[in-house]
Amino acid sequence: MRSLFRQQESSKLCASEAAILRLYQKFNEFGTVHDLPRSGRPKISEKESTEKICEILAENSSTTLTRLSAQTNLSKTTCWRRLKNDLNLFAYKIQICQQLFEEDYDRRVEMAEILAPILKNPRSQYLVYFSDEAIFHVSGRVHKQNCRIWASEKPMDVGEEPLHSPKVNVWCAISRAGIIGPYFFDEATVTGATSKCLATTSINSWLERALKIQ
Repeated sequence: MRSLFRQQESSKLCASEAAILRLYQKFNEFGTVHDLPRSGRPKISEKESTEKICEILAENSSTTLTRLSAQTNLSKTTCWRRLKNDLNLFAYKIQICQQLFEEDYDRRVEMAEILAPILKNPRSQYLVYFSDEAIFHVSGRVHKQNCRIWASEKPMDVGEEPLHSPKVNVWCAISRAGIIGPYFFDEATVTGATSKCLATTSINSWLERALKIQ
């Protein structure tokens, strides 16, 4: 068999006896020497897979990588490479804002019409304040999204925190005249009643002193 193969191919290369034996056994068992169909995902070209991903994203751009892998019958790694290298796509987080109704836009215009003549007064610049509130955990809880550990190897640091961490609410306001606060509250949020009490006591007296100075 080897000498006959060498004569027909006119080449020094020849199959080994083990290779010829495997082909003989495959032919007797399956009736062919060609490769049998393999299990696993069927192979598709890069162009076909990229086009299929584009079609899926055109219908739903928020499809997850896991769902995209299941729909295209490709691995997650392959889908990620197609998205990043071929399509130049990036994963962005959705932005959340306060819901506005139709009447809210009219209220904006009304507020602007009220504030416009007030702001023309030179002294009014000391009456415009920007306020905000924040919650601080007394236990020293760390916000993991804002905390990074630089190391050559993966650190095994674990931050423990109680189930109901004690916290304090802090309110503060700032303007050209200065800063009001900070004020600390035990409540979880600054409610309307708390804001009213704060406005009738501390803020009013602070504004009166600021206007006298100016």
